[in-house]
Amino acid sequence: ETLNLKQQTVLRYLAELVHPEQEQRIASYLGNALNYNQFSKAIRALKALNLVVVKAPGGGVPDTLELHPLIRDFVRRRFQKEERAPYIDSIIHFCDRMIGKFTGIILTAPIGVLENWTAKVELCLESGRIESALEALLEVHDSLTKSGYAEEFVRLGLEVAKTYQPSPDDKNLAKYDQLWEELVESLSQLGRFDEADALIKQFEASVVGKTSRYVLLCKMRASSYWLRFDFESAKEWARKGVEIKAAGHLDTQHDCTQILALAQRDSKELEPALKYFLEGAQIEAVIDPAKIEEGRGGHFYGNIGRCLQFQEKYRDALVCLCKSAKILEGSQRSNLLMHSGWAAFWIGEVLEADGKFEIAYIAFRRASAKWKTVSPPRVRLANEAADRAREKLSPDIALPADDWECERSFVEWLKKS
Repeated sequence: ETLNLKQQTVLRYLAELVHPEQEQRIASYLGNALNYNQFSKAIRALKALNLVVVKAPGGGVPDTLELHPLIRDFVRRRFQKEERAPYIDSIIHFCDRMIGKFTGIILTAPIGVLENWTAKVELCLESGRIESALEALLEVHDSLTKSGYAEEFVRLGLEVAKTYQPSPDDKNLAKYDQLWEELVESLSQLGRFDEADALIKQFEASVVGKTSRYVLLCKMRASSYWLRFDFESAKEWARKGVEIKAAGHLDTQHDCTQILALAQRDSKELEPALKYFLEGAQIEAVIDPAKIEEGRGGHFYGNIGRCLQFQEKYRDALVCLCKSAKILEGSQRSNLLMHSGWAAFWIGEVLEADGKFEIAYIAFRRASAKWKTVSPPRVRLANEAADRAREKLSPDIALPADDWECERSFVEWLKKS
């Protein structure tokens, strides 16, 4: 109450920020409420009163500002949601302008740009605009995952999921189903299986009859079990989904055939798995080092290479896995980190079987680095493999020490392969 009106206005905007922001950007949130000169005077006064926390990371990175947490909580409690709405609206409007500007490059955008989407999600949740929060989160999901921010997607996704009250006539049902599927997969990748199971159980309670949503339930269960290396349970649920879809002639995008093939592959049922992954292609062309169809994607060669690896056809497997890794180097897929990690890991296993322990070590380290932000359980798997390969090498061999060195060495080796 001792602040003047302009200072109060800036304080109100600061109270609605979801994370620290640069001063210039905060000024942009105010729209026509204050001009920049008025904003600057007000923010200086708030700093002088120690109401604003200035974060100075150094290293040429600009300072950011936020309210002291106690002040922020006080201001938010002081006003009802309808009184806070105009300030939230103004910030969302700015985020929408930035989203419109960067939508075309979202898959290659840095986290500073993606924060326009994540900030909008949080602001929409805060103001009760659940549908807008859901749409913004699904739009940014692939980019967050590709950039290694799966934990951020899960954090926001679980907040959105808390608001969901399913009903068969909900016009957003398909979007919520997509959110549920992405959350279950991300949680399973991160090793948070109890939370994945809780979401699956919650989803199951909303499924009525053997509909397309039941096929999705089978797919989620199968995928989660596969990511836990429980291949028998994965096959059981995937087969159930395939049978129900076929028997009911269901016209649905949900399908369990791929996850069934993956579980068959990893449980060494190689004949049906290889047939599925070949997609009608001739194996002779696939294993020809001089031929590569980039349009088929890295997963095409990777899955076939894995089957050949299990058949102990290591030369052919290495050809396919190297093709996969090369295609993935230029990919923009959302699951790039996971796939690139698997390509490197399988190459490491093939090279290890061939006694080439030095490059195998580098490949395992590269897999570990790729998985660091998306799948901690697989990081341990890769590190154990790297340690195993290192133990078979002479102590005199100078191995790359840091992740970036391993990355560079692996890419250089891949170019020559």
